[in-house]
Amino acid sequence: MDRMHLLAVNWFRSTNKFQYARICLDYVYILLNLNPLLLCLWSKIRTCSMVGNSGRNISWDQANEFMNLEVKGMKPGDPRRIDKVITMLNGLRAADSHLRQAVGEERSDPGKYTPVKAHHVQAIVDALKLKLGASNAEIFGPISVTTNPFGTATRPWDRVKNPAGLPAPTAASLFDEATTWAISQLERAPFPGYS
Repeated sequence: MDRMHLLAVNWFRSTNKFQYARICLDYVYILLNLNPLLLCLWSKIRTCSMVGNSGRNISWDQANEFMNLEVKGMKPGDPRRIDKVITMLNGLRAADSHLRQAVGEERSDPGKYTPVKAHHVQAIVDALKLKLGASNAEIFGPISVTTNPFGTATRPWDRVKNPAGLPAPTAASLFDEATTWAISQLERAPFPGYS
């Protein structure tokens, strides 16, 4: 998870997801500057488990999205009822394992649990086969490109490498631009003592 924030910052910058890019930068800044004891605590509580299976955690923002969907599903009708619905949902979540055990419907072994659905995997495989081919010869053979699938826009991998769109970038100019961007973001950060 820690490496994903380092990796994803340019993905978000190149797709104009500026708030997510900033979140990545803040996350890395916090990670690199935390006291080792706090970093250990951070590693334990930075994610949550929706069903109590250790090692199957999700990010807190995803947990909040799930909660939002559950609340919408309950159709509270009046904004004043949302807090009551959330309290009820949290109570049900806390009682989930006891209720499942009582009715003989326990969750699968955590080692066998996966959020990946077979039909989702098959849909992706089918789409890739359709686009790329199904055999090694089709996938790795010579291709004739008659049109640019990205139109006249910058190829996505070039944009990720150069999110600021520098003309004729060198490795040094890309590094300088990324450093300048990161410092400009951190200078506006709400971190006490940063200068």
